[in-house]
Amino acid sequence: MSLFGSSVVILLAFLYWATAGYMARQTEATLETEIRGLSEQYRTRGLAGLTRAITHRSKDPSKTPEVYLLTDSRFVPLVGNLGHWPADASDRSPWLRFKLPDIDAHPILAHQFELRGGFHLLVGRDLHELEQIQRLILKALGSGLAVTILLAVTGAVVMSRGVLRRIETINQASHAMVNGDLSRRIPTQGTDDDFDQLAENLN
Repeated sequence: MSLFGSSVVILLAFLYWATAGYMARQTEATLETEIRGLSEQYRTRGLAGLTRAITHRSKDPSKTPEVYLLTDSRFVPLVGNLGHWPADASDRSPWLRFKLPDIDAHPILAHQFELRGGFHLLVGRDLHELEQIQRLILKALGSGLAVTILLAVTGAVVMSRGVLRRIETINQASHAMVNGDLSRRIPTQGTDDDFDQLAENLN
């Protein structure tokens, strides 16, 4: 039973990794693609081209979960839909997780990048929808685990009762035979399992 339970937990953990984990990895890949594209805009079209691209993307309705910010070397905002550079940003990692100081602020995953000339570029995504989906997946997997355990326990109880009934039938018939009732026979179920073979041998 414990082996079965462990197998189910491992399977559900894999399903979570394959769904919610895949979505998280896709989010990171999207941000990396965005920041590479904007870096290329800066390389080919300069600061003016990059500013136009960020302004356009910041106002694009299809990119509403996206966060953009371009600052100078002193992190003074130049363009974007983020008011300021995250206060807890670290230069050691390109990835940032932060919340805006707003009421009920959503968590944001962002990728930071330093451009030639000392400019700092940040591209992020609101994780609220992703976390909601992950919670729904966890809830569904938890419900699935509960149902699986319930069915397993129910099946084990039914099987154990059936085994106990057959054992009791064999015990009663054997006791009768020992007491001299040689006409007594142990019924078989035609399954040719261990109990049927034992019954045939005793008969």
